Amino acid sequence: MSISLLENEKILKMTCPHPLSMLHIYLNWLYIACVGIAFIAMRGHVEEWIYYLPLGEKFSTQLFFCVWAGCLLLPSLILSFYRINWSWLGLGLLLSILGGVFTYHHHQIAASIKGFIYSSYYIHSVAAFIYSYFPLPIASEQLFAEKELANHMLMIVGFIGLCTSNSYRKSHKYYLTNRRILVHFGFISVKQRDTMYSKVDDMIIQQGVLGRIFDFGTIIPISASGMGTGSDHAFAAMGIEGKLPMGPTMTVSVGGGRSVTIPRAPSFYSLYGVADPEETKKIMLKEMEQREYGHTRRRKIAEMEKQLESMKEEYNQ
Repeated sequence: MSISLLENEKILKMTCPHPLSMLHIYLNWLYIACVGIAFIAMRGHVEEWIYYLPLGEKFSTQLFFCVWAGCLLLPSLILSFYRINWSWLGLGLLLSILGGVFTYHHHQIAASIKGFIYSSYYIHSVAAFIYSYFPLPIASEQLFAEKELANHMLMIVGFIGLCTSNSYRKSHKYYLTNRRILVHFGFISVKQRDTMYSKVDDMIIQQGVLGRIFDFGTIIPISASGMGTGSDHAFAAMGIEGKLPMGPTMTVSVGGGRSVTIPRAPSFYSLYGVADPEETKKIMLKEMEQREYGHTRRRKIAEMEKQLESMKEEYNQ
């Protein structure tokens, strides 16, 4: 999807998110890959710990899978609540289901793909490449064992996620023109959003610790309709239950909550993690100032004065 400009419109600045602004996405995929590597390297220690649990000897495979799936589901649940994005929980559930299939049917799956992936030629080639750059404290036979199919899946998914995260970051493009703020997003689907400067009432810059160090931040345009804002809620409740001397059980509960409106917007509805946010904000403020009533009135008065001066000069001649 190409950017089409209006008549007499020109681009003042084009930018995209700073590489470190989406560090949390890189870390999420890196964590998935590290879970796979950690369970391969520490399988013996985990199995030994499970063995001493009650019924650990009898249900060792089931308990090992529960620990493995818990390392995926619990962080994905916390991340989904924190980011208000349930796709991470869906990913954790999907990986856990696939991991269960690979755990209980790894012999059949490995046999079906052994001719390609698990052939000795590919194993030795990949092992030589890995150990030449990353001297892991794991024997190659343990690293590429058939029972590690679920962990191999995590390593592959994490690697693919790391590679696609940078493409996702670059798919956000922000254009500042002399008429509007244009946001273009084209990773899987294509979205484009235009905001006229006259609709923006305020702008907020948010910078974290890394943003202060490496000079990048998020600029949130706020409109009178509430665009660019969100809310934080706090709620508390208390209840008591008791049985009456004669009659049914009675329950009484009391609750209350408060909410506060704060600047908040996803990457598509803000200038997310842009480099040098102060300079970007100055460009936007300058264009907004030119659309203020007082500035427009002064400009028209100045133009009328110039026309009057030119008319006087023509009359005197």
